[in-house]
Amino acid sequence: MPSIVPALPAAASRRPRRGTAAAAAATLWATLGLLAAAPASAQVLNVSALVTGTAQSLPLIPFGAMSQNCGAACQYAVVSSAGATTSYTQTPGPYDAQAWPVAFGSNLVGPGSVSETLDVPAAPAGVEQDGGSIGVARRAAVQYAWQPVLAGSRQMQVQTWKDGAGATTVSITIRITPSTTKAHYLRFRVPKATHSRQEAYYVGGPSGYQPMTTMPKQVQARSMVDVYADGLPIWSGTRHMLKPQRWSLGYVAYLDLQWGPPLDEDEVTLYLGNLSAGVTRSVSLVFRSDLRTNADTCHTDTEYGVQTQRCDSRREALSLPSVLVNSGGALVFTGYVPDVRVYTY
Repeated sequence: MPSIVPALPAAASRRPRRGTAAAAAATLWATLGLLAAAPASAQVLNVSALVTGTAQSLPLIPFGAMSQNCGAACQYAVVSSAGATTSYTQTPGPYDAQAWPVAFGSNLVGPGSVSETLDVPAAPAGVEQDGGSIGVARRAAVQYAWQPVLAGSRQMQVQTWKDGAGATTVSITIRITPSTTKAHYLRFRVPKATHSRQEAYYVGGPSGYQPMTTMPKQVQARSMVDVYADGLPIWSGTRHMLKPQRWSLGYVAYLDLQWGPPLDEDEVTLYLGNLSAGVTRSVSLVFRSDLRTNADTCHTDTEYGVQTQRCDSRREALSLPSVLVNSGGALVFTGYVPDVRVYTY
């Protein structure tokens, strides 16, 4: 897989000894490439230099010591937004947003569900539209249900039909103000990115039974997860699926690229460093999915006496951090809570 080592802009520096932090950044990103194939439990990354401005060794944890939640030292803000358009070239907007402007609270709640749905051009009279397994829709949405009985979607997604574009964003910001100087850790479950699609096709060809497919002119699909500490990047993973307009297909229909760690539901722990009492730090996790499709061709054929229209239908989706929790005790119930945690020892 491709890997990159991003350069940190000097203008973003707010702390002394940024040369040490920049060197640590390069070391961190090189380490990420080595750890990408490691088991989830092994991904404990030291990003203390980026957070505190000074490289700190991972502290020794006494055998049997129990981790402690951040508690009252942490305040949380969650923002979600979505926008869609029928044009490949037009930028979606204005976005539908939830929890804006930002307000901090004492509990980490699930992202607010928000969506924008656009009309799909109707098929000719007597013709049914077929979008395959993902259906027929033009939509950008963030969907988060606390309980499985509420039909349970916990994901952000953009779906296009023929031409169109859309984008979704969820951000979780944690403001940490320690009352005592302690080593702090951020643990989160990496969301999973998925591409779903059905190109425009009909059944015919020389044999009369062959699926004949028309590829879209252009596609840009992207899901990405970024983690920042006081505005500086400390972890990042991105997945692209691209079809440039002047791309010669050959044997490869799409360019499927992965930058940084894979978006595949691994668990990651970041050592934020030994944070000083009374000094506020902010950690933000930003999840984004966006999709642009340029596909103006549809096909119609008749199967079993039914006329069916198939246009290019595709979806870019990213799961939202959550974990199934069993309450235990006499009354057992299950619920989904965000799987993002700041803790100390």
